[in-house]
Amino acid sequence: MLKTIFNKKSQPVINIITRASRPNFFKLNYESIHNQTYKNINHIVTYETPEMYEVLKEYKDLTLVKVPHKRRIEGLKVCWNHNITKDKYLTPDHEFLDYRALDHDETHDNNRFMTEKKVVEQEQYEWQENNFRYHVTPPESWREYAIHAPYNWYMKVAEKAIKPGWVMYVDDDDQLTNNTILDNALLEINLYNEDTFHIFRFTYPNGDLIPDDRRVQAYRAGFPFVHRQVSSVCMCFHSKYADYTYWDEWSSADYRTATSLREAIPDLNVSDLIAVKLTRGTNGGSTDDL
Repeated sequence: MLKTIFNKKSQPVINIITRASRPNFFKLNYESIHNQTYKNINHIVTYETPEMYEVLKEYKDLTLVKVPHKRRIEGLKVCWNHNITKDKYLTPDHEFLDYRALDHDETHDNNRFMTEKKVVEQEQYEWQENNFRYHVTPPESWREYAIHAPYNWYMKVAEKAIKPGWVMYVDDDDQLTNNTILDNALLEINLYNEDTFHIFRFTYPNGDLIPDDRRVQAYRAGFPFVHRQVSSVCMCFHSKYADYTYWDEWSSADYRTATSLREAIPDLNVSDLIAVKLTRGTNGGSTDDL
């Protein structure tokens, strides 16, 4: 539902959270944010080590947040029953989810444990395009798994430094796509009220987009978010909903956060605006520095 609540001259704070551990990537990230034509930015940057602090303190206009220097536990995984119609994180069905720790040497096939399934009541989504029925949810769950990813929790720590306004996530290996993108994003945000969850688009160096064209139309039609077709860098939401993010210590926490925010925030806007780009790499980015 479109509601104009901001005067077009208003300039709310845009909080941008960055997890920084790679100095060369961060330099490009910083320039893309601080060269924006829109200036009312609270750039919140987390760091783990004294060495990274020494790098960051040379930059101006940063809100620095120290986080514990955690290490990923190799081989540690959890698994649970996954079906997009049952992925509810505000009111989780723990009996259905059936979370379990996995043995370090337990095998898996393409991130799915297909031997254990639960029947799920199917939901029909009536949206069609060119006589193509878009989706019927699968009638069964599957065992999804996640690896230990303690750095996802840094987002939750960083959110304590948020100022009233809007929130975005742009990691150190990401950049805003151009120096007017926040002005353009705000023009769209101002068409809606504070109770709107905005999904902007994210691009890889090869031109691939998240969400892709098909998912953009499906999300607009009310279809649930799909794992790996929504990312932290796509999200923009009002700070009053920060308590509803779902950053934990496991991989794909951005999917769980997006799903939780969508449950909590009444309205959804799925934009065509490509707001963020990955500096280098493919899905998951790069683990090393430039």
